[in-house]
Amino acid sequence: MDDARERLLLDGDNTIPSPNRHCPRWLCCLLPCLDSTPSMIAYKACLPDAAYVLRDGDDLCVDADGLVKGDVVILKPGIVVPADVHVLDCTENFTTSCFDKKGISLTHVPASSKSEGIERFCFAGCTVLRGQGKGVIINTGEKTLMAYLIENRHWPISQKAKSMITK
Repeated sequence: MDDARERLLLDGDNTIPSPNRHCPRWLCCLLPCLDSTPSMIAYKACLPDAAYVLRDGDDLCVDADGLVKGDVVILKPGIVVPADVHVLDCTENFTTSCFDKKGISLTHVPASSKSEGIERFCFAGCTVLRGQGKGVIINTGEKTLMAYLIENRHWPISQKAKSMITK
């Protein structure tokens, strides 16, 4: 546990910045309806409250903000991936999905637990559709692909960002 606390102090918490960060403060205060925009609805749907991790041999439910690089997360259907993850092991039918601007899912299917390359990764905000797996967290918070997309105004996922992910 102390190792996770040290990594949390070093890397910061697993908080992904809001798409409204580019909105002028005065406008955000005057228009609370910004929270009901498609990008904010998609953003909120991609933020899990908690995740199951293996730490020091124990299976724990941890607040998503407290996840750190190196944590091993359990991935099951319905789970929102809490950070960028390198898949260590998964079933043959393991499938995740992320949303683009039209609400159409971008499905990502690792061919098997022996696959290599981009298909061995799950990104923060994606949902596990089928199968099971476990993976090690490689990026949290502002270092995730989702944070990069938000910072560069490609959130929800734009066609350009979609091509980056699927190559």
